Amino acid sequence: MARPSGYDDLHRRESPEQEHELQSALFASFAQIEALHAMWSGFEVRPGTALAGDDRATPYEPTSQWLGTFVGVAFDNLRTVKLVIQDAQTMPMSAHFGLTRNALEAAGVGLWMIGSRARDTRVLRTLQLSYENRRDEHGLNSVIQGSEARLTSDDATVMRLRELCDARSGIKGRSLNPPRISERLRAAQEPAGDYPFSLLVSWKLTSGIAHGRRSAMYHLLDREVVATSETGATVWMTSSFGAAAGTCQIALQYLMRLLTIALSRNGTHLVV
Repeated sequence: MARPSGYDDLHRRESPEQEHELQSALFASFAQIEALHAMWSGFEVRPGTALAGDDRATPYEPTSQWLGTFVGVAFDNLRTVKLVIQDAQTMPMSAHFGLTRNALEAAGVGLWMIGSRARDTRVLRTLQLSYENRRDEHGLNSVIQGSEARLTSDDATVMRLRELCDARSGIKGRSLNPPRISERLRAAQEPAGDYPFSLLVSWKLTSGIAHGRRSAMYHLLDREVVATSETGATVWMTSSFGAAAGTCQIALQYLMRLLTIALSRNGTHLVV
């Protein structure tokens, strides 16, 4: 069927040759994710390492526990993309972008937490995550109970986190409020290194799809105008192997960088 005039800029679909090539690239990423997951499954903090020192300075919720959470979330979401696309042999329009977004955010915040060479910075960011966690927990309980009470400075958890922060002269008196997620991802780019797509840009694009933003869909999805009317057009839209492979590979790159730094802090190196 010929495309209606005036909508040529909307047309974008992979050719069978492109689909085959990009599917192979995506499946290769899945295999790499599985190999990394198997490697990480035996991770333990080694005594005398930088990571062990960070843990000693953050005994309420040790840095390594936060690290394990972020790595676990990233793996869980990326492995679910594999389950959906490779194992179940389906290609959703948008669901896998939400999963990739989760992986990007987890890897990015993990890099923000442990990426600095300065222990004081790593400790402060770990304590900020614990404070944010307590604040969110308090807020949820308040909503459930129909209360508007805010978290106060005399909360036992807040007092303990304040004590741990003030025990280090380099961060004494610093705010326990963490920066916004976009600022964390921007700051995480320095330890992550240079990539064609930054953490923040990749996170914003995949977040846009997850939140139903039409502009993000325009950038990432394949589309074909199938009908027009006086009020607009009916557009067939789906993901492509190119979009799925590209976003998955970006998330994998940042996760690998997080693993590399984490293992270095633990006195070893990445082996797959």
